[in-house]
Amino acid sequence: MFEEDAPPEDLLAGRRALEGLAGVELLEDYRLYDLGDDGQAWVLRCRLSPEVEPGGPIPASTDWYVLVDPAYPWGPIRFYPAKDGGISLTFHHQNRNDPGDDSLPWRTGDPCLDSAVRALGRSAHDPEPYGVHERLRWRFERALAWLGAASRGELAQIGEPFELPQYLPTLGALGLTVVFQEGSDTLPTWEGTNDLAGLVDLRAHGKDGAILVVDRFRSPGGGAVLAPRWGRALTETEGDTHLGAWVRLNETPVLDPWKGPVTWGELREAFKAQGLNLDRLLRGVSGRLRDGNRHALLLGFPIPDRVGEDARRMHWQALLLPVLSRGRQTVRGFRANEAGYQRRDRSEVLIDAGPVDWVATENWHREDVSTRGRLPEALTSKEILILGAGAMGSAIGELLARSGADRITFMDGDRMEVGNLVRHTLGLSEMHAPKAEALAARLNLASPHARVESIAGRFPPKEADDRERVKRCGIVLDCTGDDAVLRQLELFPWGDEKLFVSASVGFAARRLFCFAAVGRSFSTEKYLDKVGPWIREEAGLYDEDELPREGAGCWHPVFPARIDDVWMMAAAATKVLESVAASRPHDPLLTVFERHEDGGAFGGLRIAEPPS
Repeated sequence: MFEEDAPPEDLLAGRRALEGLAGVELLEDYRLYDLGDDGQAWVLRCRLSPEVEPGGPIPASTDWYVLVDPAYPWGPIRFYPAKDGGISLTFHHQNRNDPGDDSLPWRTGDPCLDSAVRALGRSAHDPEPYGVHERLRWRFERALAWLGAASRGELAQIGEPFELPQYLPTLGALGLTVVFQEGSDTLPTWEGTNDLAGLVDLRAHGKDGAILVVDRFRSPGGGAVLAPRWGRALTETEGDTHLGAWVRLNETPVLDPWKGPVTWGELREAFKAQGLNLDRLLRGVSGRLRDGNRHALLLGFPIPDRVGEDARRMHWQALLLPVLSRGRQTVRGFRANEAGYQRRDRSEVLIDAGPVDWVATENWHREDVSTRGRLPEALTSKEILILGAGAMGSAIGELLARSGADRITFMDGDRMEVGNLVRHTLGLSEMHAPKAEALAARLNLASPHARVESIAGRFPPKEADDRERVKRCGIVLDCTGDDAVLRQLELFPWGDEKLFVSASVGFAARRLFCFAAVGRSFSTEKYLDKVGPWIREEAGLYDEDELPREGAGCWHPVFPARIDDVWMMAAAATKVLESVAASRPHDPLLTVFERHEDGGAFGGLRIAEPPS
């Protein structure tokens, strides 16, 4: 399992820096372990003796194995409790502390000793030092502090983000993920429901049907309790349906201090601690699951955003039930009926020593899937009509859909051509397909909530249904660069007030013109009054004979613009759209960006000075 070798000098320097650190005793010097797929690590065996609460859950001294990456002072440094003389409980901010691999002398419960900003990945943001003499010592100091806080029950501080215990997927459930959608908007539904158990309909998605999406929660009698609203990619694609069950708890199911149950006996104990009987709750739904297959069971419990706050959402943790009793499977003295099946389930199937097959479970609510970057509600709450599904329209649509603007309608009459590939978001698989339709299909896959539609043809729409769909949109974004379309925008009977935005690029995408106005109709006169001087100046920037052409012969010239410039302009246009959606300008507003170059080097965008 390990190889003899001399540790690098940096590791020796880090170890020497531990000398004199109170509460640290080195029991065994570095040994190099080969950890298979996890690479190699230099391992120190040590004893930690922090200041702990007398009589608390942490002994005065505990043994640990410290795994240091060979790239020290870079790479991970992990602390694992020793199987002999280490802690066996699982606390907050700690991986589940199981015995782990029989061939290794340490358990699996490494505590989280990272700083709060470690995930940013840049040492400049991180208070953890990365010097040879400082980093290992800093980690030991963190471990001592963690043990002290654990002994006093102070690991979960009021106001810090709430953390779930680890419910590790087992071998029988690997590769499967159950997806639900719960937020502050759905919690009142559960608070108003008396049922503590019921049925759940799941639909398979993804490769090999490995993602099970919650379609509907039902009461034991079959009535709908909650049906999440998903986007088109999850509602309009075919997938196998599966029946499962759900059970509700009052709070997170854990064993003190913070261990996710591993066996059915431990799970029953976690329910009992909340005054609930797991077997009794299952009796009302298990009869529907006796078909010779394994079924998902979802355990639901309300959780807060931060420790000490009121619950803000329902969380579901899925597991796979074993195959329940059926047919002639019963225990001696009981008939082959539901009572007999339940008796056998308890004594032979769901036995206390049996492992709980936890399943990876994810919340795909908007609040969760957009935490890495979301546009403000002033924009995402509106339906958006994008006229023009070319390079600019496709890029802006991509930015909007991936930033939380879920309801978009594209309108365009063109088809995808090979020349479009140089700056469009579509590819060869959509060649000769209607652009608007292909973009809608693409962007519906960009978010589990996206409901992107398309209308074929130039504006205005001819069909009555399409005209109503257009009128429903609160934001109208023109990306056609076509003055004739702007005139049609003015003539169309919109009915109520809209935010109109026209985004177009100048010659070679050197400039971006963003015009915004709020009203019941679009004013072509006001648009041309503001944009006209710029367009006239643009006309002197090129010679028609110098414009690029596609193919051989006297073909119509094409508009030159490189993809990086178009997408940069699309990002700027999205920023403008975000701003005007929030401010709703009283008077028409024109913002012009232009690329600026310093000594031939690309220097980004700046607000352009008005033409003389």
